[in-house]
Amino acid sequence: MELDDLTALTKTCKVNVRNNYGNIVIYPACKESEILANIAGTKTLTRETIDLAKQLGYRFQALTSKI
Repeated sequence: MELDDLTALTKTCKVNVRNNYGNIVIYPACKESEILANIAGTKTLTRETIDLAKQLGYRFQALTSKI
């Protein structure tokens, strides 16, 4: 595979990172990240799920919160 082929296969998942009562929680913010959470059987993305998805070529982008 060429480098262009690899970048075409890479998907970027958007997430929202929030602090809930002192715990960092990662919420899906796009269809791909929602599907990953569904596969994991959770409503949020765990560090383990993110690490495994990265092994499959997914990248994650944390969205900034709007005020």
